Amino acid sequence: MIMKNPSIAGTLSKRFLLSLPEGVYLVSNVMDAPGQPIFAQTVAPVAQCLTQWQAIVAARVSHRLCHVFRNPADYLTMSLDVPYPRERN
Repeated sequence: MIMKNPSIAGTLSKRFLLSLPEGVYLVSNVMDAPGQPIFAQTVAPVAQCLTQWQAIVAARVSHRLCHVFRNPADYLTMSLDVPYPRERN
């Protein structure tokens, strides 16, 4: 898979993970706090993807929406542009 766009989105399944090229930046859509994803890692080489999948399952983000970026810098650029809701008092 060649990434023509700065990001793509999909359901984070094992099949989806294995279809991603090594080195892209995978970010869960599930957040601890605004702008802080529960899971964000560079996709590992194929030989290490099963270990990475176990980390995804442990973080409870499997089969949920995720975003894939060409690199962490693309994610940072995008995340700076997202307006997060303010906390209510």
